[in-house]
Order: sequence, then structure tokens, then C-alpha cells
Amino acid sequence: MREATAALGGAEDCYLDTLETARLLNVSERHLRNLRVRGGGPQFVRVGRAIRYRKSGVFEWAENRCLVSTSERAAA
Repeated sequence: MREATAALGGAEDCYLDTLETARLLNVSERHLRNLRVRGGGPQFVRVGRAIRYRKSGVFEWAENRCLVSTSERAAA
């Protein structure tokens, strides 16, 4: 996997599978799948049948969803 990670963007910006991404975000795989189907989740790459998330993209997506108040709506 390290060779694939290096080929896909380097160790600092590796690609994560759905389980790794769900664990990173502390959500279930099902929730992450639902976000992918409905839209509004982190960007992903399809490699054959496999779904991969760029780690930096996941952090960027989460950062863009930071709120100050519960009355705010998160950016899609």
C-alpha cells in the first residue's frame, strides 16, 4: 500500500478507503456512504470498484464545515 500511496500523491497526502475515512471522521461507514450517494460529503476517487478519499481533501471538507453556532448551516 505504501508504494501505491507514494504513486498516488505521496505519504503526506495518501488515499484512504471508506473504513479509514469513516474512522478518521468518527462516523460510520454507512453515514459516509450516504453522504457519497446524496452528495455533500468529501470528494472521492473511484478506482475500479474501489472508493478512495484523498486525506487532505477529507481534512479540507471537515474544515469547511466548521460552525460557530448551531443556528448556522454548514457549507455543502
